[in-house]
Amino acid sequence: LEAIACGTPAIAARAGAVPEVVGDDALLFDPASPLDLAEKIETVAAGKVDALKLKELARERIDTFSWRNVADHVVQGLRGLDRRMSAPQVDLVEALGTIKENEEEDLSTLMALAEPEPTRPRLL
Repeated sequence: LEAIACGTPAIAARAGAVPEVVGDDALLFDPASPLDLAEKIETVAAGKVDALKLKELARERIDTFSWRNVADHVVQGLRGLDRRMSAPQVDLVEALGTIKENEEEDLSTLMALAEPEPTRPRLL
């Protein structure tokens, strides 16, 4: 990401989440192929890469990974988690009555309802 942010042509392994992170802003090589890596290095060294185009693409993509955007995503995730954890719980007695009325209910549903309710910490 640092090379991309600086507008430097980047070469990255086509493995894990790297391709997702760098997108089209880097040349990807097969990590099991030293020859592929050498070819990518040669491509960059010979100036066969449009560095200005990569720099332009990088400016657009790098904002996705700014601290502000990452922090916003984390806060959104925590708020969603907080909403799910503070949702009203099913009353076990009421649920048992419903299950008794409708005997087609799955036993696993009954077992899940009988689980002790976890403590629900408030987030944010």
